Formats: sequence, structure tokens, C-alpha cells
Amino acid sequence: VRCLLGSSQDPGYLMTLWGCLCNWSPQSPWMAGQACEAWCQAGPPPLYALLRAMLVAFSQLPDSRNLCRSAIMALGALGTSSSSISAQAPALLLMLFHDGPVLPAEVWMPLLPLLDYLSQFSEQALELGTRLRSLASGGFWTAPRLGGQMASPPNGQMQPQ
Repeated sequence: VRCLLGSSQDPGYLMTLWGCLCNWSPQSPWMAGQACEAWCQAGPPPLYALLRAMLVAFSQLPDSRNLCRSAIMALGALGTSSSSISAQAPALLLMLFHDGPVLPAEVWMPLLPLLDYLSQFSEQALELGTRLRSLASGGFWTAPRLGGQMASPPNGQMQPQ
């Protein structure tokens, strides 16, 4: 991921790269006609894994909250479009919530109105919206797989835990 991001921390460049990758249709890891091992069927498409790695890298940059919020909102907005990959956006958002970096509430909460709209068409959007609301009512924020309370690090940057 570092070679894609280069030394640039320009949010415009990073969001352009994010937008381009989000608009690609994910491909299976094997060429058509080849046998696929069980391990490759169980994981996300390689493009999703790359986007997850990019979000982790974004979360470690200065002003990471704004950059991560912009990336998540752009992906949510893609889900409302009429593009051929818009139906996959809620599944990718849910995967990023489960397996991506731990991000604070102010990164995820602006996504709720889009999730409300998308939940009419997508079970993943409904699940993510439900999880975000239940975490908010619990008074703490964490990714479900971690089971602990998330605190902001002293330097103000988010870090995967």
C-alpha cells in the first residue's frame, strides 16, 4: 500500500486514489476455469483487502479522522449511485467496520443517514446501521471483534488495535 500512497499525504490525491479503487469491480483471485482453493473462497476479493489496507494506512496519517470519514462517506455515496458496483458498497462498508482499523464514532456516525436509505435495498447496510446505533447507545465505540472500549491515542491519530 505504501508504494501506492507514495510519500504523499495530500488528501486530494489520496481520495482520488480511493475513489478510483472503489469504482473497480472486484474480481475473484483466480482466473476463470481454474480451481479455487477453499481459503480463497472464504476471504474477501483482493480489491477489498487492498481497500482495507488503505484505510489502515489512512488512519495513521495526520488528520486521519477527516480522511477516514471522507473515504467512508465516499463509499457510502457510491452505494446510492446507479453504477454497476453500487450494490457492493454496503458489503464493503460492513467488512471495513468488522475488519478495518478501529475508528472513533465521529468517523462512522455521519454515514447513518446513507445507511438508512441503503437499508431499504441491502441487508448489510441494515446490519451496519443497527450495529452503529447499538454501539452508540452503549456509550463506547469499538469494532465488534475487539470487545473493548476504544480510546483516542494521545497524539490524536487513530491506530489499529
